[in-house]
Amino acid sequence: MPTAFNALKGRLKQAQTAQAFGQAFADSYLATAFGALPKSEVDLLVFGLLIQTGVLQADQPIYDMARSLNITPAKARNLLFQHQLRTLDDDALNRSVLIAVRHGRYSVDQQRLSLGIESPLVRSAIEARSKAKGVFADISLSGEILRIPMTQFGVFITAFLSQDQQRQLQERLQAGGVLQAEGLVPTLNRAGRWFAAQVAGGAAEQVPGKIGEFFEWVQTAATGAGGGLPAEIAQLFG
Repeated sequence: MPTAFNALKGRLKQAQTAQAFGQAFADSYLATAFGALPKSEVDLLVFGLLIQTGVLQADQPIYDMARSLNITPAKARNLLFQHQLRTLDDDALNRSVLIAVRHGRYSVDQQRLSLGIESPLVRSAIEARSKAKGVFADISLSGEILRIPMTQFGVFITAFLSQDQQRQLQERLQAGGVLQAEGLVPTLNRAGRWFAAQVAGGAAEQVPGKIGEFFEWVQTAATGAGGGLPAEIAQLFG
C-alpha cells in the first residue's frame, strides 16, 4: 500500500484529529437520514473534513494530494474544485485570484504569457475574468496552464483591478511620465511588448522574475500605496 496513504491514515489516527473528524462526519452524514447522501457527496464530505482537520492541505500540490489519497490526480483535482466551489466565498476567491496573479509561476515566449495555476477554481475564475474582458487564454492539455497573448497584456492586468484601482494605477503612471494618451491599457501593453522583446533578445530566463515584480508593483500602485515610479518599472514603458 502506498506510503503516502499510510501516512495520511497515521495523521487521521491521532486522537484529537480522529475525534474532530468522527464528530463532524457523524453530524453531516446523519443530518437527514442514514444513507441519504450519495457516494459522491460522501467522498466530498470526507475530503472536506480531511482538509478541515489538517490531514490534507488545500494548497498542497495536486500530485501529493492524489498520492495521499491513493487516487488519480484527475479525481483529486475534481474533489478540490468541488470543495473550493462550496467553501470559498467571493472575498476569499478574489484574494486567491490576486495572490495567484501576483505570485504566479510565469513563463514567456515571443507570443504568449504562460501562467501555471494548480487551484482549479482559481484558474477557472482567472479564465472567466479574462474572457469577460475579451482575452481568450489558451489552456494546456493538463488544464493547469493559461497562455495569454502578449498583445493583450494590458487587458489581462486590468481584468483583476476595480475601476478605482485602475484609476489609481493610471494616476501613478501619469505622474511617472509614462502614461500614453490612449490610456491605461495601451500603456500596459507597452510593458507586454518589452517583456516579449526581452525574450526575443535572449534574456528569457530573467523575464518571469521581472513579470512577478511588475505585478507586485501594479497591485501596490493600484491601492495608492508606495512611492513614485521606480526606475526598474519605468524602463518597461520605454
